[in-house]
Amino acid sequence: MSTSMTDMEGTSVSRKRSVPVPVAARGVTTVHRGCPLAWLLPGLYVALTVSGLVLQRLAGRPEDPVTGLAGEAALSAAIGVWSLAGGLLAAHRPANPIGWIMSATALVWALQQFCFGYAAYGLLAHPGSLPAATSMALLYVTMVLLFELGVALLFLLFPDGRLPSARWRPVLWAGLVATAGLVPGGITDPRPIGYLGVRSPLQVGAALRAILAPLFMVAFLVLFAVLLASVVSVVLRLRRARGEARQQLKWFAYATALVPVGFGLLFFGFDPDLPTDQIAMAVLVVAAVAMPVAMAIAIFKYRLYAIDRIINRTIVYGLLSAILGLGYTGAVLLLGQALGRGRSSLAVAVATLAMAALFQPARRQIQQVVDRRFNRRRYDAAKTIQAFSVRLREQVDLDTLTAQLLAVVTQTMEPTSVSLWLRPPQGPYLDPGTLAPAGNQQRHRAATSNPAKLPGQVNAS
Repeated sequence: MSTSMTDMEGTSVSRKRSVPVPVAARGVTTVHRGCPLAWLLPGLYVALTVSGLVLQRLAGRPEDPVTGLAGEAALSAAIGVWSLAGGLLAAHRPANPIGWIMSATALVWALQQFCFGYAAYGLLAHPGSLPAATSMALLYVTMVLLFELGVALLFLLFPDGRLPSARWRPVLWAGLVATAGLVPGGITDPRPIGYLGVRSPLQVGAALRAILAPLFMVAFLVLFAVLLASVVSVVLRLRRARGEARQQLKWFAYATALVPVGFGLLFFGFDPDLPTDQIAMAVLVVAAVAMPVAMAIAIFKYRLYAIDRIINRTIVYGLLSAILGLGYTGAVLLLGQALGRGRSSLAVAVATLAMAALFQPARRQIQQVVDRRFNRRRYDAAKTIQAFSVRLREQVDLDTLTAQLLAVVTQTMEPTSVSLWLRPPQGPYLDPGTLAPAGNQQRHRAATSNPAKLPGQVNAS
């Protein structure tokens, strides 16, 4: 007995014939179990990071004394998400270099932690106890420089692993050359290496140092410019992209929005009475976790179009929190002055009740403003439905109502097909007739002699 199967379009396909690949499955690469490197890198990251943090603890010298060992552990755990997401992407999308770059960048961080801990233990805590401790200190300097290059490459090549255009090739080469130019000046710097407090054993003469010092500064500025240019490339991609590519870039842009906030607090938080360094580190940890997760969602296209709703809710509740917070503070201060010092608890209670009463009205007003400014499609859809409801009370012609109803559904929902069935008040459905198609949409209606009382149904898909 011969059997057959039905494809996505409803066409009967014999087993002897090749079944067309669904659109959603095109370009999907299956997991290559024969390539263990994709999962070897995350395992190596964990081993190096844990060993480095343990050595720093034994040496009593964390890499960053401001955040301490706890801060380094938290940031290492966050960057561990980079390694895990990179391994997942590399296993499922081996042709896309983004996963490999993420894993390699995380591995550079792990080597940085391990080399610092190794050098601190072998040079400071117990001198001579570990072999090649000086070489590890020099490797630590190199890893610090390579980490910045990895971040720049991620911004420059996301999401498909290719440059935005051929014009960006000089930016890529400039980053590679600048990193290579930083290494000689970094390992021969006569100043102490980071927080190790020891100088590099590779020292050069005054004449050569006079060349390497300005070369190091120029290379550093070039690499910083490449990093800024890579961020600009993401913005340009987002402005030019359409469809799925635009949604991918939205996920990435949403996740990286916290990075400038964290660095801004880290570099410009000069008030010693405020824990700006701790807050900045917490923000950077959240950003470090959000970025690889957003990259994985974007490349795997899982819940890709949910980003619009997430951005909308973030803007709405961010503005709402700021407005209610300022209103609460102002109300407490004004009521405190009006009621006197002895009734501060009453002022707090009244201000709390007032803000609770204003929550829903303020949220609705802010939602309307955000929809009008940032989510124009939803705002226009609401206006279209409102206008149609007004015309529905005035129009009695069936043909006109049918055309207007299908136009409203098409404009607001943007379905691939729209069908309209009408039936008389009593009896079964009538056989629908087919209207003239508009674009890729099919429209159906049934003619009747009593259009004013016909119930019906609209199906959109």
